[in-house]
Amino acid sequence: MWNITENKSILVVGAGRVSIAIIDYFLKCPKLTVTVASPLQSELDALKNKLQNGNFKCVLMSLDQRELAMDLLKANDLIVGCVPVNLNHKLLELCLESRKNLVLPSYCSDVIKSYEQAIIDAGIVVIMELGVCPGIDHALTCSGIEKLRKNGYRIESYIAWVGGLPALEFADNPLKYKISWSPEGVLQALVREPMFKRNGEIVNLGKGGTFKGLERSFPFFQEYPLEGYPNYDSIKYLKLYDIEEAHTCFRGSLRYKGYMDVAKCLYDLGLLSTEKLDYLDRDTSPISWIEIWSKILSCEGDLTQVKRSLIDKLQLSNIQIENLEKLGLLNTERNVIKNGTLLSALAEQLNKNCSFGKGEFDLMLMRIELTGLKEDGSKKTVNIELKLNGKPEMSAMAKTTGGTLAIGARILLENEYSFKSGLHLPMSKEIYDKMLEMLKAEGIEANVIEF
Repeated sequence: MWNITENKSILVVGAGRVSIAIIDYFLKCPKLTVTVASPLQSELDALKNKLQNGNFKCVLMSLDQRELAMDLLKANDLIVGCVPVNLNHKLLELCLESRKNLVLPSYCSDVIKSYEQAIIDAGIVVIMELGVCPGIDHALTCSGIEKLRKNGYRIESYIAWVGGLPALEFADNPLKYKISWSPEGVLQALVREPMFKRNGEIVNLGKGGTFKGLERSFPFFQEYPLEGYPNYDSIKYLKLYDIEEAHTCFRGSLRYKGYMDVAKCLYDLGLLSTEKLDYLDRDTSPISWIEIWSKILSCEGDLTQVKRSLIDKLQLSNIQIENLEKLGLLNTERNVIKNGTLLSALAEQLNKNCSFGKGEFDLMLMRIELTGLKEDGSKKTVNIELKLNGKPEMSAMAKTTGGTLAIGARILLENEYSFKSGLHLPMSKEIYDKMLEMLKAEGIEANVIEF
């Protein structure tokens, strides 16, 4: 039972992959009125088809339609953001003007942090990092740290691995990966410079370091052929988790073996570049991947010549050429979706060629290892493991990301007056205790092993 005494209205901005879990969770509370806004009619139609018995309203709206957006925000009690990361600041600005509380699933970027004083001045509450990673990982980690410290341990080591994957039987493309969240976010994670602390040493792997830090052997989830790479800037978690005494602080992403070899090839080919290119501008003529390669390689724009140049100039193997073909990156049709950069064009292509098919489902894996040390030299290790299989009608990524965001919204609605105005993350006990309890009620519960 929700602990709200009067009817409330919620506006969900964005109707992408994880929104189904958000709406599904809200519809369980009869005191909530739910409106979903999206600039894409196809997203709204898909949502209505999946939740045919759901009593919610859909509105076609872009954040650029300022007057309509403001009217919608003002008519609702709480705003739930499901927009692309680069639009978070636009939605936040609208919430500041309309003085509406906001919850978001994505990382709290420097751009959002720059609004912190404005958030306080507006008297609103903004809670971020309410997803699976970030989100559930924060709650499980902070709860584990709290328990170790209560028993007299200081934190020696923190290592976390998380992966959103297709179920193994559906890992049937060269990357052995399928898109369950933002494809651009998946690719951007590969080009950031990883930083972490290991055995007392700060490690900065620099540009391309994601591939240098590859690990191919794990003592957990051994039923899956896993590999993993380091995430961007694990160092900040020493302060965020208040574990600055730890000699190791590391966060990484899990993939099936083979992913990084293909990703490294795409990186070496320059396809992860964020440089603006005139011929990829939205307003330019339609273009094919073969024509893009002819520009990159300075060769004739036909399939045979492009293949020959990839082999002769860039020393690609026949298997690598075959992988490019399977990913749709040697298509001759002028149907490349252009947003200015090769990375965004690649993201759109993977969205087409690496999406889940009908009846397919995903898998979410999370493993957190905390090691504590007492003054007498005794140690304790806490291993926290979470595994969730998706379903064709509800992916594990949607349930964990969308469900956690909806739970964050519920916590704010039920405890609105206990939150101070400002920017909040789920590392505070007032949030993570309630979050874990509500996740458990939804069947999302980690297995904890101590030794």
